[in-house]
Amino acid sequence: MKKLIAAFMLSLPLWTGCRNSGPDISKVQVEVTAYDFYKDFSRLDTAHLEAGLETLRAKYPQYLPFYLDKLAAGTVSLADYSTNAEGIKTFLTHKDYKHLLDTVNQAFPSTDDITESLTTTFRYIKYYDTGIALPDKIYYAVSGLSNMVGLGSNNTLTICLDYFLGENFNPYYQINIPEYVIPRFKKAYAPVMAAQVLYQDAYPFEPHDKDLLTMMIEQGKMQYFLGLVTPQVQEHMRFGFTQQQLEWCRAHERDIYNFFTSNDFLFSKNMQQVMRFVSDGPFTMGMPQESPGNIGSFTGYRIVQQYVKETGADWYALVSETDAQKILKLSKYRP
Repeated sequence: MKKLIAAFMLSLPLWTGCRNSGPDISKVQVEVTAYDFYKDFSRLDTAHLEAGLETLRAKYPQYLPFYLDKLAAGTVSLADYSTNAEGIKTFLTHKDYKHLLDTVNQAFPSTDDITESLTTTFRYIKYYDTGIALPDKIYYAVSGLSNMVGLGSNNTLTICLDYFLGENFNPYYQINIPEYVIPRFKKAYAPVMAAQVLYQDAYPFEPHDKDLLTMMIEQGKMQYFLGLVTPQVQEHMRFGFTQQQLEWCRAHERDIYNFFTSNDFLFSKNMQQVMRFVSDGPFTMGMPQESPGNIGSFTGYRIVQQYVKETGADWYALVSETDAQKILKLSKYRP
C-alpha cells in the first residue's frame, strides 16, 4: 500500500512531449491510496489457495470479491471462492492469464510514476470542478484483457495494467484488438483514460435522438475537460489520434467543417449517417485515410474552444450549457 498526500509534481520522467504549465495547483490537496493488488494476487500459492485467499480477503475485504466477480473472471463468477476454490485455481494457472500476470510484474516493478500523474490529474479536476467525485483508492490489477480502467463503489478506481504493456506486446494482436487502438496501450495514457471515465460518470450523455452537432459538442466538451486536467499529456493522445492525424486535422480544419455543412450533416439525427463521425476507427469513412476516426471530436473541440474565447465562459458555464446550436452561434466558429 502506498499512501500519497499530493505534492506539486508536474515534471514527471514518465511523460514526454509538451507540458503546459496550467494553473497553480500547489495548494490543491487530494489524498490517494494506491494498492498494487496484482503483486499480492500473483503471490497466491495454488497449493494452499484457500488460506491465501483468506489472507488476501483480510487485506482487501471489499475489493477481492469485486475483482474476482467483475474484473478478472469475465463471464464466470469467482467471487464465492469458499465454494469455488478449484475454479480460481484453474483461472490462476491458465497459461494466458499467468503470462499476463508475469509480464505485468516484470513491466511494473513500481506504479509510483503512474500514481503521481493520476494524482496530478485529480488535483486539476478538483481545481476546476469540485462536483466530480474523485477516487481516494487506486487499485492496480490484471484483468485478463477484459477491462482497462473502471470505477467501483466506495470511490475506487482500477487500472488494469495488462492494457498498458506497449504496442509491441504480441497478445494484443493475437486477440484481434484493432491495430489502430494498440498504440494507446501505454502507461502515459492512464491519466487520460481515468479522466474520461470520471467525466462520463459525472456528465453522462445519451446520444439517442441527438443530432451530429450535439454529439460533436459533447465530445468537444470532454476534450476541453481533458485539456484542462491532463496538461502533462500530449494533445494527440487526449484525442486518441496519432500526431500525424492531429496535424492533418489542423491543416484541413476548414475542409472538415465544410464537409459537414455542405452535406447537411450537422443537424442530422440519422445514426447510420452520422455516427461514423463521432465513433472510433482507423479513419473516418467518407474522408481521406489520413483522417482519424472520431473526427467530430476535433471539430467539436474547436467549436468549444472558440465559444469559451468569445464568451469568457468558465468550466461550469460551459458544461452547464446544453444547447449545442447556441454554443455554435456564440462561438462564431468560422475556420
